[in-house]
Amino acid sequence: MGNENLQQILKFGTVGVMNTAIDLGVLNLLLYFGATPLVANSIAFSLAVANSFVWNRHWTFKSYHGVWWKQMILFFLVALVGLGLSDLCIYFGVIRWGYDINLVKVASFVVVFWWNFFIPKFFIFNK
Repeated sequence: MGNENLQQILKFGTVGVMNTAIDLGVLNLLLYFGATPLVANSIAFSLAVANSFVWNRHWTFKSYHGVWWKQMILFFLVALVGLGLSDLCIYFGVIRWGYDINLVKVASFVVVFWWNFFIPKFFIFNK
């Protein structure tokens, strides 16, 4: 793995930590105020994705050559698959099997991380 790829993975991970804080914070806030797990997860995930787009476009992948709104549309389409994966984890882990939502949410990050790294890297923010 090249140095640039390693740096991008580390930066992506750093952005991921910020996204995790947003995602878990909003998720738990919405649950506290009575939202259902899937609604809370979908809203929290979407806000984290918006944060992710800005940081990954400008910092992780330094993608200034592309038309930002086209990249954003593609990024959010990719994120919809990530949201589907996350919602599936919540549905099965929390609703069907009764595990703690925060535990399931953290486990879902591992699944979604790789999808959300490689697709944008090679198909949205590629140089």
